[in-house]
Amino acid sequence: MHHGKNMRRGKMIAQGAHAATMCFIELLLTSKSELSDELWLERASEVADWVNSGMAKICLYVKTDEELLDLWQKANDAGLEAHQIVDSGHTEFGMVPTLTCIAIGPNLSEEIDKITGHLPLL
Repeated sequence: MHHGKNMRRGKMIAQGAHAATMCFIELLLTSKSELSDELWLERASEVADWVNSGMAKICLYVKTDEELLDLWQKANDAGLEAHQIVDSGHTEFGMVPTLTCIAIGPNLSEEIDKITGHLPLL
């Protein structure tokens, strides 16, 4: 979550909820023909494991867009699931579409911690 955007608490929660659901949406929208059967099953298995283990979510923050984009790039480079959440700007941000947060996972927490372990809790 980008802490420097001064979002209302409810807006932060909503943006985090959007981020948490992206793993399901991406898996559902990605057809098996776009990925190898092995990779698609691996992604589906990671989502199922995450759901069955309680759907843990850790909320962290950064202070700049650059930090947020850097984390997203590092997660992608590491082969992790990573999704950007861009708010439409209709209720905040002066009608300007704005990057508010990213979601990383579901992946093994050890792999995510390599990228986000230094960040403070929100």
